[in-house]
Amino acid sequence: MADYASTSGESKNGLYRRLRKHFRDDREFSSKWRKEAKEDFDFVAGEQWSEEDKEHLRSLMRPVITMNRTHTIINAVSGQEMANRMETRYIPREEGDVKVNEMLSEAARWFYDVSSGDDENSEAFLHATICGMGWTDTTLEFEEDEAGAPDMSAINPIEMFWDRNARKNNLTDGERVWRVRRRPLSKAKEMFPDVDPADLDAAWARADGEDGGETKNQDRERFYNDDGSGEEVDEDDTVTIVHCQYIVKELYWDVISPLSGDKEELSDKEF
Repeated sequence: MADYASTSGESKNGLYRRLRKHFRDDREFSSKWRKEAKEDFDFVAGEQWSEEDKEHLRSLMRPVITMNRTHTIINAVSGQEMANRMETRYIPREEGDVKVNEMLSEAARWFYDVSSGDDENSEAFLHATICGMGWTDTTLEFEEDEAGAPDMSAINPIEMFWDRNARKNNLTDGERVWRVRRRPLSKAKEMFPDVDPADLDAAWARADGEDGGETKNQDRERFYNDDGSGEEVDEDDTVTIVHCQYIVKELYWDVISPLSGDKEELSDKEF
């Protein structure tokens, strides 16, 4: 990842306008899936009747009964994944690589243990089983450990947007990905202490009539809140935060230094 403004000479305001346009296009592209995904989560949670059908049954004095077999099947598939979890292993390809690869495999296992990575991956797998998309966020947390503690968390799929031009599996050919979250204003101020609070709310990222991207989960019997706390948050005290990761290609030169004979990588300006 690179700073697009620094590589192309584009101003920050120009970059901001460009990203906003990309986001609107990407949001429009996935709007149909987003609507269906919310219905999928509701269906698994047992909310399988439309309001029109409910009203019709009530007018006939008939009870609204749901035989939720979908939840049972989804749980069975999720349980199979939990019982047959995969692990990250590094396999040596050349002689002398065995010890190094064993250390890498143990480091990966340690990372998953510390961050509860297995549980978070299973949560993402469950999301993918329900709506076709499963996301995790892997990072280092510095609040309690100055060296950086491994942290992994499953992400509500409704929060995620992606490059509309991506076509390959797992969006590997995408050039950008977005996460849009509703956060308490107090949390947003902690994240960006030097930013004017009036500039913290990216209201342009919310579609008309959007409810914050909440999806129901029958096992927890609560709504997924965007801050992951499960607590009720007053809508008047929340702001929308947009996080974008994007890829920029840079021109560089791979040369042999005439002075040292060593191979060097130079930017176009340095060359």
